[in-house]
Amino acid sequence: MRASPASLRGRAGGAALSRRARVLVALALAAVTLAQAVWFRGAHRRSAALVASSEEVRLRARRVERTLAKQAALRAQVANLREVVADLDVAARATREAAATDALRRSSDPDADDPLEDHHHPESRRTEQRPSARDAAIHSLDPPAAVAGRARARADRPDASDPAATLAGLRWTPTEPSAPSSSGAATREYALRRGRDRSASVVDRANALLETVARRFRGGDPADGSSRLRGSGVLTDEATGARGDASRLAGASFADHPDAYAATVIVACDRESYLAETVASVDAALRVFGGRTRGGAAAARATFPTFISQDGDHAGVSALASRVADRYFYNQRRELRRPFTRSSGARWDDVAYYRISAHYKFTLGTLFDDLGYPRVIVLEDDMRLAPDFFGYFAALGRVMDADPSVYAVSSWNDNGQAEFVEDESRVYRSDFFPGLGWMLHAGLWRELRPKWPDSFWDDWMRLGETRRGRQSLRPEVCRTFNFGEIGASRGQFFKRYLRTIRLAGASDTGSVVDWAGETLEYLEASRYDASVRAALDAAIEVRHPSEVETSRAKALGTAEWGEKAPDAAHSGDNLYVARYDGVREFEALARRFGVFPETKDGVPRAGYRGVVTFKMHRGRATVMLAPGEAEGREGG
Repeated sequence: MRASPASLRGRAGGAALSRRARVLVALALAAVTLAQAVWFRGAHRRSAALVASSEEVRLRARRVERTLAKQAALRAQVANLREVVADLDVAARATREAAATDALRRSSDPDADDPLEDHHHPESRRTEQRPSARDAAIHSLDPPAAVAGRARARADRPDASDPAATLAGLRWTPTEPSAPSSSGAATREYALRRGRDRSASVVDRANALLETVARRFRGGDPADGSSRLRGSGVLTDEATGARGDASRLAGASFADHPDAYAATVIVACDRESYLAETVASVDAALRVFGGRTRGGAAAARATFPTFISQDGDHAGVSALASRVADRYFYNQRRELRRPFTRSSGARWDDVAYYRISAHYKFTLGTLFDDLGYPRVIVLEDDMRLAPDFFGYFAALGRVMDADPSVYAVSSWNDNGQAEFVEDESRVYRSDFFPGLGWMLHAGLWRELRPKWPDSFWDDWMRLGETRRGRQSLRPEVCRTFNFGEIGASRGQFFKRYLRTIRLAGASDTGSVVDWAGETLEYLEASRYDASVRAALDAAIEVRHPSEVETSRAKALGTAEWGEKAPDAAHSGDNLYVARYDGVREFEALARRFGVFPETKDGVPRAGYRGVVTFKMHRGRATVMLAPGEAEGREGG
């Protein structure tokens, strides 16, 4: 049956309508898709703009933080500068008033005493720190003693009429004013010069402060304390002090002990219990040395005569020195005047550091100049000695005597914590003067004596201009343990670095190095330098402690050692180096590895030409923190 024309037309119309609907739907979908694309594109743009804006905000916040930090530092520096300017103004007014008063008095009475002589008196010093009751008990300076002390000091000077001699003890600089004549003009000139000398330390403070400001805003302030040392004064004879009446030095000279190798002195003040432990430790080490030498304990004491040098009048320390008088000579320092400080109570400028410096010069002068010893070993009253202490110094002293490039011999390693050391017979050369149980010879003392500083003597010894390219010898494993947490430095570094120091001979094995049989030719300057350079060339470069392996084979990913784990004998092959550029990067790298991050005058502690060497993995790996190639080869 055939469809009618109307039916066909209906079907065609429905198909056309269906096609149009599909087209419309497709167009609608396309429009929606396009709209979504446009929306997403806009959203993406807005998101990117937000990210960029957030990054810009973060960068601006960092810039603001840096600016605020600089402003805070600048405000502090400005406050300090205002204080210095005020001090300068006071000094200038004092200069003018002193000149006018002196000229007036001289014109009316030429024979009158110099009013500026009161400048000697401690009470006239603006920056002198007033002593506490405890301080006064240790360093008593009653009026009769003060008068007698000043009289002795004046008697030791040249003619008091010579102003150059009088001013020598009042100035930070060696400039000498000419002597005044009888004319009023010359007198006024002399008074003006003396007034300028009174303000010299204030000027030094201003210059140092300006230098610090400039260095900080250049981004290069090492903050290592060397800048304050370069402005320190030379210790005068009057400030050095005088020998107390309680001293016992009869029969103590080198002439009385012609077989002595070095005098050994314990520098003490007021820590009686600490001193008792140190004395017992020195006695024990001398017994060990005597047991290894012909002649026993008596020969040991003849080789190393022992002294206690006390600063002040602490009754407990004096009584202890009396109890050991059969074994120890006793030297007592008394102050002729209280120390003059350079600041108004700054913590770093404590008067104790001035007394310590004066005591060291007094002690070394007694042993070298008065008693004539060729070498001196200096100990502090809070040190425990290794059993082989005296054998170590007898052996290393021969290296020092034969090599003019050796500055001193020390028993201390600043990185001597148990985790960083292993070989008790290993010795290193170091550009950093360690101190803390050290030996020097009479030749070095003659060089240092005229320039000895009035404070911070140990940091002064570390300055390049004092050291003059020479190096100290120091052990890998310390021969002294510093147990004194209480002292002038208030326990600085004790908990973090000193408490975990390993003392040689203190292990369970009880082994003691026989230094008489040790070969020390590797310490000769050129040979030692060549060995350090060869080690750096052979070392594997690392940046983090986690990269240091127990063997070179593991570090290189080879099976050189097979199944057997290497022992400490292979540590010479298992070398690593971490490079740094500049002091700040060294400090960050040292903290990362856990060693001492401090430098003095640009020299890292325990460093040789900038290379700081220590052990890891119980001696299986040797790690070196070293400067960049150019810097390292120029260092020293």
